Amino acid sequence: MKVASIILAAGASARFGELKQLVRIGKDTLVSLAVKKTISAGSYPIVVLGHKWRKIRKYIPAGCKVVVNKNYSKGQLTSLLIGLKHMRKNFKAFLIYPCDYPLVRITDIKRLIRSWRRGQKKHLIYALSYNGRMGHPILVSSKLKDEFLSLSMNQSARDVIYKDLTRIRSVKLSSGRIFMDIDSKSDYYKILKYV
Repeated sequence: MKVASIILAAGASARFGELKQLVRIGKDTLVSLAVKKTISAGSYPIVVLGHKWRKIRKYIPAGCKVVVNKNYSKGQLTSLLIGLKHMRKNFKAFLIYPCDYPLVRITDIKRLIRSWRRGQKKHLIYALSYNGRMGHPILVSSKLKDEFLSLSMNQSARDVIYKDLTRIRSVKLSSGRIFMDIDSKSDYYKILKYV
């Protein structure tokens, strides 16, 4: 059963002050790291670019689909919807994966996929969690694809994810690293201490 990863990397990084998709995390850029992790975990990446996409495209490894969201300035939902529209029908689930969460581990993604494969008849959404709070990435059954595609631009993915809590299965972790994203330079320098 195939799983896609919708890697959200279209934003303008206004708070960061430069293209955060291209900042270095070890030997990789932020976006290439997310792609490599999803491939290593057995998922097929669909990378959604927008702002300065030609520059970022050069840093994306082979083995994935790249799509461009020309409406990226209208919010992250537009990127998710573009990614879903480019996802082939043979994928049975997809990860919603903002690229600015570099501390997510390959093993975290594998746990999500394994949990979904074991319990897909019971739950439609699998979320990494720590201390009762959900983080990224989130794995969603393709059965919910149409619910996402029917969202209006004044809604968000959360309107589908939290619509019915009985559809969600929490995959518990022993660390809060899944909440550590990069929005500012101080976030970036803090995260570098963990890499």
